[in-house]
Amino acid sequence: MKNLIGLMVHLRRMRNGQMPEGFKKRLKRMFVGHGMNRSISRIACRDFFSFTRTEERKDKIEGLIRNVANLMGVQFIRNGSAYDAADAAKFLRGEWQSKEKEIHTVEDFIEKVATISSTTGKPYWVRFSDGREVKCADYLKGVLKP
Repeated sequence: MKNLIGLMVHLRRMRNGQMPEGFKKRLKRMFVGHGMNRSISRIACRDFFSFTRTEERKDKIEGLIRNVANLMGVQFIRNGSAYDAADAAKFLRGEWQSKEKEIHTVEDFIEKVATISSTTGKPYWVRFSDGREVKCADYLKGVLKP
């Protein structure tokens, strides 16, 4: 069982969560080798990989929020009012927590939390120090691209 836990930890650390070639097969063999039958091993692997994808999604969303919080000289426009980066990040995190059950992907986060006000229907904007304004959703999509 110690080897199994070691492999799971190793998977989380490597290749940004991408599975190496043949890893899933080796993991299934380990489960079966530790007394689990094949159907239980399949369920365990499915649950493990589902958990890993959920953690990756949360990490990416947190990364977007951190990116917003660390922006200097930027204002976030929400419902006609300007907010600094720290307040914008706090707002995004709060909205994410309140809508967590609806958010299954990073794109869901951008669409359901960072695009428009659920109260007024107005889009959120990022205003840079040079006066240029970009829709918040477009800015976050740009951050996601490598």
